[in-house]
Amino acid sequence: MEGKNKQRSKAQKRVQAEGEGSSSKAAACCWHFLCLCVYIAIYWYDSKIVSECPEPEKYFEGNDKFGGRWKYLTYISWQLMLAYFFIALINDFFSIFSSFISWLFTSIIWPLAWVVTIFFWVLYAIDRESIYPSFLDEYLPLMINICWHVVLFPVVILEVWIIKHQYPSGFVAVMSMLCLGALYTMWTIVIHNKTGNWTYGFMENFNYIGFCVFSLVSSFIGIVFYYMGRAFAFCRWGQ
Repeated sequence: MEGKNKQRSKAQKRVQAEGEGSSSKAAACCWHFLCLCVYIAIYWYDSKIVSECPEPEKYFEGNDKFGGRWKYLTYISWQLMLAYFFIALINDFFSIFSSFISWLFTSIIWPLAWVVTIFFWVLYAIDRESIYPSFLDEYLPLMINICWHVVLFPVVILEVWIIKHQYPSGFVAVMSMLCLGALYTMWTIVIHNKTGNWTYGFMENFNYIGFCVFSLVSSFIGIVFYYMGRAFAFCRWGQ
């Protein structure tokens, strides 16, 4: 009798676990589909504003030069978000990219979202002309600034709350952030050599060494944000 009770208890736990797994998978699918739709809408809205701009040389200076909008870390970050949610949605159905999307989100997207959001609004508060000049308000609506520099912040927090990611080792995360920082630093220097201009106004007083130091410090701040994300995930999901 005792043996039968143990078997029945194990069967009930297994059914319960399967039910929870199905619910979690459904929640992940719904969440990733919603986010994908949001970022597709942002992409459409952004493209519409850029294409209909009556004075692109004023409001989107340098877009027709080498690097285009891909020189902006904000633009790169939300393009990464769009790609991430597309891949994550596919993975929700087929489970073929689980390790990759966990690495991509925890080691790249999460810290990058924090760096972009915090750096932008801190610089905006100190001297907005150096990061988002006031004349842009003449054409760009407030909503597009929210899409660019606000939306990604609550999205990544909710992603950690809804999805249980497998975090890579600290070494992998640190090297990922340092490599990302190095790549963006080299990309920005190449653009400066080609166009003669730095990407953002606050960089105008930088030489190459100064910019490299700034990028290295930014990468280490991103690493701090990675560990903050890991601690947040631990509070939410446990070990």
